[in-house]
Amino acid sequence: MYRVTKINLSNLKQCDQVWTDMPKNEMGRLCLKCSNTIVDFRKMTDSEVAETHLFSEQKVCGLYNKEQLAKPSQEQKQLKLNF
Repeated sequence: MYRVTKINLSNLKQCDQVWTDMPKNEMGRLCLKCSNTIVDFRKMTDSEVAETHLFSEQKVCGLYNKEQLAKPSQEQKQLKLNF
């Protein structure tokens, strides 16, 4: 079984809503503009973020730190799996 370690988040669209103005719910915060749950990814590992995005059946919106949103390095882009 393969484990995803990181996905490219650099092209995500930025939301104009304010995190602290959103009411809390069981998974994070509820955006009153679009009714999506916003997940706080800032303390999650790259693997946890990647798996949440890849395996969710619904649209995933989140709050990220700068490092998580940075473009992958050339080295990361060239990384290949060997079977």
